[in-house]
Amino acid sequence: MQVGLTWTGKGSAGVKWWLLDLGAEMSRATSATQTIKVSLEPMIFDDAGKPLEFLVAAPDVPLSAGEVDLDPPDDPPRAE
Repeated sequence: MQVGLTWTGKGSAGVKWWLLDLGAEMSRATSATQTIKVSLEPMIFDDAGKPLEFLVAAPDVPLSAGEVDLDPPDDPPRAE
C-alpha cells in the first residue's frame, strides 16, 4: 500500500496603476510517498468472543484436543 501527501504553496506580489500591471508570482509543490507493509493475521473466535487457535490441517490428519473443524461434514449426524 502506498500513501502520498502533496503540499502546494503560492505567492504573488505586484503593482497596478491604470493600464500598467507589474507583478511576479511564485509557486512550489512538494510531494512525498511512503510505502507501508501491512501484515494481517487471521483470527477466529468462539461464541464467547475468545480467540481460537487457527490451524490448517491436512484432510487425513485427525484433529487434536482443542482444535476446531471449520469444514462441516456433508451429512450432519442424526439424533435418534
